[in-house]
Amino acid sequence: TGVLSVVNAQKSADFDDDCDVDQVWVPVVFQWNFFFTRVVSVFGEVGPAIVYRSISIDCPSIGDDDCDDTDLELFEPVFWGGGRFLFSDSVGLVVRLGTPAVTVGATFLM
Repeated sequence: TGVLSVVNAQKSADFDDDCDVDQVWVPVVFQWNFFFTRVVSVFGEVGPAIVYRSISIDCPSIGDDDCDDTDLELFEPVFWGGGRFLFSDSVGLVVRLGTPAVTVGATFLM
């Protein structure tokens, strides 16, 4: 019962505590493009990423004012698929779906 009471105390404390996570992702991907028209294309991306995470948890309910941790992953796989819609010959909208994120952005072609 000693282990269970510690687990229960920590589990109940987690609901009231503040947690902040900051992440920096640096992906390096291979991209395959498939053009349906001059305006519309889709693509797939796969590759590794370097990920730095900084975690800060305030835990006053278990007697610890600040629990900080950092993590550096040198290989985190990423997989994305997306589409591109060009408004002109050099400016367009890009939507990327996959792991670890969903993004919307602009593309500028030269």
